Order: sequence, then C-alpha cells, then structure tokens
Amino acid sequence: MNSDLLQIHEYLRDREGLRIDLRGAGRSEFLYVRSPDRAAEISRAEGGFFVEFWDNADEESHEPVRSEIVESASVVKNRLTEWL
Repeated sequence: MNSDLLQIHEYLRDREGLRIDLRGAGRSEFLYVRSPDRAAEISRAEGGFFVEFWDNADEESHEPVRSEIVESASVVKNRLTEWL
C-alpha cells in the first residue's frame, strides 16, 4: 500500500462503524471508506489526493456528491472526519 494511503488507513482503522477497503493495485490503488450513511474514496493524484464523497454507502447507486483534490494526507483526514 502507498505510504500516504497507509497513513490515512491507520488514522481511520480504529474509528467505530467504518469499513475500510483497499482496492485497485499499483498506481490505481485507492481506499474506499464506508460508514452506515456515507462513503468516500481516496486515491493519489499528482501533487496530492483525489477524494470523492457519497451521501450513502451504496457505491453502485449514484454519482458522488462532490469530489476534490487536496494537497496532503492531513487535509484528507480532516475532510473524512467531517464527512463520515
């Protein structure tokens, strides 16, 4: 796992009620994080991270509510804490 994604995974892994999956491989690797009501997907992007947010955890049902590129793992952690 990419060290930046690993840092985010370690931050989230002890939060009750979250399911965290590593998906993809190599440069296409990403984290999919799901709570009972919301979900997020985090992948590496040039110069930072690409993060997508869903209103519910059913990833097959619709498009993300929003997506953004953020510059650091600490910003990703803050966004995920607010969203999930």
